[in-house]
Amino acid sequence: NIANVATQNGIDTINEFFNEEVSQKIQYSYGKASLIIGANVFAHVARLGSVLRGINLLLEEKGIFLNESHYLMDILDTVQYDSIYHEHLRFYSIKSMKRLMQYYKLNVYDVERIPNYGGSIWCYAQKGTSHFETDELKRLETLETTLNINDLHSFEIFKNRTEQSKIELMTMLYNIKREQKTIVGIGCPGRSSTLLNYCGIDTSLLPYIAEQSTSLKLGLYSPGSHIPIVDEERMFQEQPDYALLLSWHYSEPIIKKLRQKGLRSKIILPLPEVKVI
Repeated sequence: NIANVATQNGIDTINEFFNEEVSQKIQYSYGKASLIIGANVFAHVARLGSVLRGINLLLEEKGIFLNESHYLMDILDTVQYDSIYHEHLRFYSIKSMKRLMQYYKLNVYDVERIPNYGGSIWCYAQKGTSHFETDELKRLETLETTLNINDLHSFEIFKNRTEQSKIELMTMLYNIKREQKTIVGIGCPGRSSTLLNYCGIDTSLLPYIAEQSTSLKLGLYSPGSHIPIVDEERMFQEQPDYALLLSWHYSEPIIKKLRQKGLRSKIILPLPEVKVI
């Protein structure tokens, strides 16, 4: 119901999947766009060709398409296997992003690395022919080449590191249970489903996952692993020995907030390396 909420708050919102047809409707009602922004949505698009054709149609000549995507370099570097799930269909390097955009007459000329979601990039692409590229774009392209992130061997290394990460996490959790200590989960983002199911974590290890009292997930269950999602007040009352932070990619602000609320549990970060806070 997000579109309805936006409309009620005075933000004119079209509640449809963006494509060529919707692009034409927008153009008919409002004219061409000088800027189109896709904030953490580009990786979720199923029918990518139709969306990019729609963007090209809607942009005026020399108009800018600015999109935020999870960055392949960060995923490989920090073993973010948990970011691979049904809503994240693809991940981009600068090389792949430039090649994709060129198919639709869009030219990537600048990039910006940002910390969002464990490491993302803003890509600036201009409609029409452009020969200008920023120093930052050239620097990242060179770094990608140096690190061979577009090479199959990099993905084989990622696979091995993923398997090792699983072993380390499960060894820690089983040892904690063997010592008869208590563990719960904290946070249930979409990416947590991948981690929980790949590692085989269920209610025998985590009796519940704590979420904020405003969360729409309360009273539901984690997909596959079927762990109950409960109000975090229960965790504050019980003060378990350990808490597995499934929203680890925002660990710093979350841990600070949990400590302010009185949580005394030791906090386990599953990625990019297994450690206890």
